[in-house]
Amino acid sequence: MAVGHGRGGLDLGLGPVTLSWTVAILGFVGYMAASRKDVQRDNTP
Repeated sequence: MAVGHGRGGLDLGLGPVTLSWTVAILGFVGYMAASRKDVQRDNTP
């Protein structure tokens, strides 16, 4: 995504692509931490 069109990319630049991925990853990790959807509950009696 960051590389030029000649190399098969979208020519968006390294800074914006890095920032976008960082925000996306932090958002996903924050969501998983807050919702605790990734934690298995122990259902043993």
